[in-house]
Amino acid sequence: MPSEGKGKGRDGQVTFTPSEAVLRVGGFVEVEVMAQDEHANRNKCKFQIAYMADDCSPSSLSSPPHLIKTCGMKDGHVACSIACETGYRFIDEDKITKTYMCKDKMWFPSGVTPACVPLGEYFADEPARYEVTVELTYPIETPVPEQCLKGYTESVSKNFDALDEVLSSRCSGPLPVYVRALDAVFHNTRGAVVSNITIQILPSVLQDVFYDLCGLTLRTIFDLRIPGTTEPVRPLLAIAGDSIVSHSGGCPSLTATKSNVVQGFGCSNGEVLRQSSKEKLPECLPCPVGSANVNNTCILCPPGSYQDEEGKTACKACPDGTFTLYEGAHRAGSCLAVCGNGMYSESGLVPCQLCPRHTYSGAPSLGKQAFLLLLLLEDLYFSGGFRKCTSCPEGTFTAKLGSSTASQCKMACQPGMFRCEISEILRRIENTDLPSMLSRFFRKIFERPLPILIFKELKF
Repeated sequence: MPSEGKGKGRDGQVTFTPSEAVLRVGGFVEVEVMAQDEHANRNKCKFQIAYMADDCSPSSLSSPPHLIKTCGMKDGHVACSIACETGYRFIDEDKITKTYMCKDKMWFPSGVTPACVPLGEYFADEPARYEVTVELTYPIETPVPEQCLKGYTESVSKNFDALDEVLSSRCSGPLPVYVRALDAVFHNTRGAVVSNITIQILPSVLQDVFYDLCGLTLRTIFDLRIPGTTEPVRPLLAIAGDSIVSHSGGCPSLTATKSNVVQGFGCSNGEVLRQSSKEKLPECLPCPVGSANVNNTCILCPPGSYQDEEGKTACKACPDGTFTLYEGAHRAGSCLAVCGNGMYSESGLVPCQLCPRHTYSGAPSLGKQAFLLLLLLEDLYFSGGFRKCTSCPEGTFTAKLGSSTASQCKMACQPGMFRCEISEILRRIENTDLPSMLSRFFRKIFERPLPILIFKELKF
C-alpha cells in the first residue's frame, strides 16, 4: 500500500509519497517529494521509478514462451539468436530474423522476437481441409422473406445424408473418398436468391491427386451446362416452395439456372495455409501470439496493441494511457504508461521525468487518436506520449519544472517588479506573527477572484 515517508534534517523536513512500493518488471511508481525548511518555505517535485530489465540484457529482449534465446557478445555488442523449442515452429521460417543485436540501448531489428506455434496440436499428419464451395443462382422477381430463406436451408439440409452417399460413391474408385455436405446458406441478391453450399472431401489416402479428382467430379456434377450430370444434386437445384411453412403466405419455388464452383484447401479464421514442401499437403497453422491473421498472413500487432492468444484475426488495443514500444507485443504487460501532463522521456513511455523550466507537455494522445497519429506520422517509435517538451512561446517563461499547459508560460515582469501567486501570499500570511484579526483581513483581500497580483515590494 502507498504510504508517506518523512525525513528530518538539521534545518527542515522532506516527505516522500509513497515512501515504498512493490513493483513487477515493467511496472513503475510516481513519487512526490515535499521539502520544507525552518522558515516554512516549501517546494515539491515528482519523479518516476520504473523496474525495467537492464539495457541490452537478454531479459530486455522480449520473447514469448517456447522460444530459446542464446546470447553472447558479437563485435562488441550483445547479440541473441533465437530458435523454437522441440514441437514448435515459426510460421514463416525463411522470412524471420533469427539474430538480434543491441546497440545504444536498443535492440535491432526489434525489441520483441517472433513467437512459435505448436506442431502436434494443430496437425498430426493431417493436412488442411479441402472444401468445394458451390454457388447456385435462382432467379426471382422480388426478394423473399427471411423466413423463406431459412426454410430453403432446412429443406436442402434434409437431403445431405443421401447426397453424401451419392457423391462419395461418384468420387471413390479403388480407394474410398468420403464427401460430406457441411452447410447451405441462402440470401437475397438483385433479381435472384443465391445459395452457398460447402462440401468437404476426405480421401482415405492423403494424396493431392485424390482431392483433385474428386473436386473435378463435383465440378462436373454441378455444371448446369452439361446435360444429365446434375441428376445426383437435383434436390439442391429445384426447391418446392409449398413445402416450406411461412407466416407471410407461402414461399416461391426455386429453380437454379447458374452455378459456380470453387475448390481448394482452406483454414479456419485465425489460421494461415502453409505448404512446407511439394511432397506434403498444405497445413493450417494458427497465427502466433503478437500477431493477427489478415488475408492468409500473420501481421504483427502494430504499436499500441498486443495479442496474447493464438489464432486471432485482430489485436487487442492497449488500455487508455498506455502504449507499446515495439510492434508484435504478445502480452498486456508490454503496454507501458505514456508520458505527458508535464513529463516526458526519450521513448515517450515510463519512466518519465519533469519538463525543464520554460517548457511544457500536455495530455498524451490516447486510444484511436494515438493510432491515427501513428499512421499519419509513419513513426515506428511514436508512442502517444511526449518524447520532448514544447518550448514556451517567445518572451514567456515558467517558474517551475513540470508545466503541463502553455497557459503556465508567463510574461517576464518589468524591472523592479515580481510576480507572486495568491496561494503563495496566503501561505506566507499564515506563517507570520501578524495578529489573527489582521491575518484574516489580508486573507479576505487576497481571496478576491484575481488569479495573479503583482507587487513592487512584499515583506512579512
